[in-house]
Amino acid sequence: MKFEVGKKYTGKNPDDEPILIQITRKLGDNEYAYKILEGNIDGLGLVFFDSSDLAKILKPYEDLPRICRVLGGEDTPLKEEEIFTIEEHHGKFRISCVYGLEWTDDDEIWHATDSGYLVDIINHPEKIIRSPQFSDDGKALMRLYVKAGYPTFVRGEMRGEDNQLMAYCSTGSQGFYLPEKVLPQITIQNSPFDAEKYLESEGKSNG
Repeated sequence: MKFEVGKKYTGKNPDDEPILIQITRKLGDNEYAYKILEGNIDGLGLVFFDSSDLAKILKPYEDLPRICRVLGGEDTPLKEEEIFTIEEHHGKFRISCVYGLEWTDDDEIWHATDSGYLVDIINHPEKIIRSPQFSDDGKALMRLYVKAGYPTFVRGEMRGEDNQLMAYCSTGSQGFYLPEKVLPQITIQNSPFDAEKYLESEGKSNG
């Protein structure tokens, strides 16, 4: 990855704590000076090469309202205006950079919500039900299953079985269990999950 002067980059230090740096100068073809904005990077100085251990853990930082990272986690923060639902609460929700937490019951008119909803999900973020967030490896795996004719994934407890994930063919008449820990983002709440439609929508959003 090539780094740009002035840009911010995030990652996690060896203690698994989040860090945020900003590139201040380019010193050579592959050498950069930086300053630490958040977190702690002991013993690494303030200069790195783009092939260094530090460079390997960094990724571009996306400026988001802090609440997006609180609710979605540092690795998979909520996107601005990403629509999600909340267990035990009616309607749909999203984070707006202008109005904060918003709610709708008709997908057209959005309303700023009272603080009660926000307090509830800050204390219990597991109540948030959002579309699965997949890594590139996860997407590649889904493409293989779709190509093989098994585009539908169902988490087991929906069928009165265990919590294991199953892949089903297009007609839904045949299926098989996937290995444990494969695609954990697909949960009971968001299955059955149509991988083919998901990959098509990802292709459109990525241009």
